[in-house]
Amino acid sequence: MNNDVEVMLYVTDVDREAKFWQSVGFVERDRQDMGTTEMVQMAPSEDGAFAFNIFDLTFIKENSPEVADNVPSVMLHSDDIETLYEKMQSLGIETGELVEMGLQKVFNFANPDGLYFGVSGI
Repeated sequence: MNNDVEVMLYVTDVDREAKFWQSVGFVERDRQDMGTTEMVQMAPSEDGAFAFNIFDLTFIKENSPEVADNVPSVMLHSDDIETLYEKMQSLGIETGELVEMGLQKVFNFANPDGLYFGVSGI
């Protein structure tokens, strides 16, 4: 194994989800034609070890129904969490309260399908 990590997100609208992640600073690394839909890979940077692979939920239910309901619990990290929090709020993204937990600050936010992601940082 190596350090690369890809998290599969199964969503109702692949393009909407890709635009959502772009709006908060992710970049599109790859887009592949899957026949009736596309898979889009979004990442915090072009060369990082982490990425989301975004798939259409209907496509997954038809081709791999055993994984269609798997929902990850993902924690992202930010070097400037307050600026990110303010940006998400200005974009109208549903966010939880920004709170201090020990030496870090944390908040959560929802994607267009209502899945929640955590963010921690300083």
